[in-house]
Amino acid sequence: MLVHLGPDCRALRLRLRALEWVVLEDVALDAVLDPAGRAVAPTSARRIAANLALDPGTVARALTHLRALGLIEHSRAQGADGRFGLSAYLLAPIPGIELVELGAPTMARPRTDRPRVEEPPMASPSMPTPKTRNTRPAQLDLLGNDSS
Repeated sequence: MLVHLGPDCRALRLRLRALEWVVLEDVALDAVLDPAGRAVAPTSARRIAANLALDPGTVARALTHLRALGLIEHSRAQGADGRFGLSAYLLAPIPGIELVELGAPTMARPRTDRPRVEEPPMASPSMPTPKTRNTRPAQLDLLGNDSS
């Protein structure tokens, strides 16, 4: 699953605290599309806390706030023996956040054309002038004595 963030999600990001935004992102990263096309994340506060290296209580408070805003909905499957089963979160449609199901990886076709290489322009070598043809280069005299 690929989570695509578009510019429309900026308003929501400004409304949420940073922790709540990161928790929402982690829920989205765990989401899969069900047959109805809804994004369902089979995760829990403990799993999100482990993913983000946070305290589970802190993550649970962020999840509670996200539920209160209507961004996620909590559901819990019932286990075979009547106990609570796995926890899951249903993501509401959020402007600017799109979940994209990735298909089989595709191999990019290799380029077969040769790259065009351009040579940098070269300056023509300077031709010696009669003044510089057979003269020795002058030596710099730091003490003010004339060396010629």
